[in-house]
Amino acid sequence: MIYQIIMLIAMVAVVSMQVYSDWQVEKMGKEYRNDERWNSIKLRAGNVTKTYYQYTVIMIAILMTFSLFWPTNILVRLDRVLLILLLIIDLGHVVEYLAVKRLDKVM
Repeated sequence: MIYQIIMLIAMVAVVSMQVYSDWQVEKMGKEYRNDERWNSIKLRAGNVTKTYYQYTVIMIAILMTFSLFWPTNILVRLDRVLLILLLIIDLGHVVEYLAVKRLDKVM
């Protein structure tokens, strides 16, 4: 029972962070009226997000390689796998938002 509550809290927290970050990035785009500086910031933030996803894929590949040679089978429930995937994908949006905020201050 406690595990389900923790999963629910994690899902709600990460999805709400994702919605908030998307809203903030869209709000900043309207404030800057999609000028050249804003497009440059979005492009660089997209590169940071792309790097996040690339490292995530590398980590998954390494874990899968280790699991191939592990002496025993590891059984994982589908809901846990789906929760982890949800967290990874939604945290990509948060990474993009943090990159936009940082680049907005720097540039």
